[in-house]
Amino acid sequence: MLRFKDKVVLVTGGTTGIGYAIAERIAREGGEVFICSSQQSNVDEAIKKFKEMGLNISGTTCNISKSQDRKKVLEIIEQKHGRLDVLVLNAGISNYAGKNLLINEEAYDELFNVNVKSQFFFIKEAYPLLKKSPKDANILVNSSIMGKSPDKFIGVYAMTKATLISMIKSLAQELIPDNIRINGIGPGFVETHMTEPIKMLQKSRKQELNPKIYGQPSQIASIVATMCSEDGSFVNGETYFMQGVLGKI
Repeated sequence: MLRFKDKVVLVTGGTTGIGYAIAERIAREGGEVFICSSQQSNVDEAIKKFKEMGLNISGTTCNISKSQDRKKVLEIIEQKHGRLDVLVLNAGISNYAGKNLLINEEAYDELFNVNVKSQFFFIKEAYPLLKKSPKDANILVNSSIMGKSPDKFIGVYAMTKATLISMIKSLAQELIPDNIRINGIGPGFVETHMTEPIKMLQKSRKQELNPKIYGQPSQIASIVATMCSEDGSFVNGETYFMQGVLGKI
C-alpha cells in the first residue's frame, strides 16, 4: 500500500522512538521522507539504519526552538521539492518531574518554548510550502494523553500538551480553506527513551509494571499514517488518544 507515493514528508524528532517509527512507516508507504533532530550523530545513525532497510530517507540537524534552524530545514525541502505535503511535529521535551509549584522559571520557559512556541512557529513557517501541495496537505502534532489526563508530577509538561490540543482545533478552522488539515495524537505510555524515567519511578515505588500499559512506536506510527493519508481525509482538528490497557481503567 503506497498511500504516500510522491508525497514530501517532514518528521521532526525523527531519529528515535515514535518519530523514527513514523518516518519508517511513511517511507515504506512510498513517501519522500526528511527527518531532523538536534544531534547530528542521531541523524547519521538513523539514516544509516534506514538505508540498511532499503529506505531512502534524508535529514539534517534542527533545534526546533531556533527559527533559523527551522527555516534552514524548510529551505532544503523547498530547494529539493518545491513543496511540503505532510508536516509531522513530533519533537518535544520533558525536562521536569516533581511538584508543579517547585519548578523553576527556566525549566518552565524551556518547556513552553520547545513544546508550544516552536510547534506553532514551525507551522507558520511551513505554511507557504504546505499551500503548494497539489492536493490536501496535512499537519500532525504529537501531543500526549497527559494533555487530557495530567499527572500531578509532570503537570507543567501536561499543560504544554493541553495547549497543543487547543492549537490544533483553532488552526484547523483557519487552514481548511487552503486544503490543509491538522490533527494530533495523544499517546499514553510508549516504549521510548522518554518513558524510562517513569519506569524507574514505578520500580522505586515497588509498583508492578504491567507490560500492556506500554505501547510500541510502530503502533502509534500506523495511526499517524492513516490520519495523514487520504484514508483520514474526513478528520480535521481532532486529537486521537491512545492509551492501551489504561483506557479500560
